[in-house]
Amino acid sequence: MNGYIIAIITISIVAGIGSSLVSTNDVRLKKHINFLTSLIFLIILIFPIKDAMDKVNDIKENIDSFVSSISSSVDYSNNLIINTSIDNICSGIEKALIDEFKFKEDDVEIKIEVNSKDVEAVQIEKLKIFLYNEATWCDENKIENYIENLVGCEVVIKKA
Repeated sequence: MNGYIIAIITISIVAGIGSSLVSTNDVRLKKHINFLTSLIFLIILIFPIKDAMDKVNDIKENIDSFVSSISSSVDYSNNLIINTSIDNICSGIEKALIDEFKFKEDDVEIKIEVNSKDVEAVQIEKLKIFLYNEATWCDENKIENYIENLVGCEVVIKKA
């Protein structure tokens, strides 16, 4: 900003001196000097506008980058919430099966497919139950009916 003010003052002084050096009788020359001085002032006044526009564009790019960063953070947070919800649901269903059917912890594994469009209401679409060891001897229909009543979604049982 200092350089800008100094340039205006310098041009004003040079224009004043140039205008006073020209004889008062030569009106055409004075008009040309005044015209050139006006053009130089106009150019000097335009430069800060260009700089301001560049700064506005820089600010806009920074805002876009910031918004993109926030959006990425929100997506990460939503995925974290959904994955934590899935883990908690699986753990709860495994515990319910172990308590109800007296399975051992290593004999049951749960996988679920969810509709994760709404983070606040994760909906189970399909539940897969993997049975191992002694749990494979249990009646699949009892397990399926129990889980369907508990969760209310499609249940697939696989014995390993």
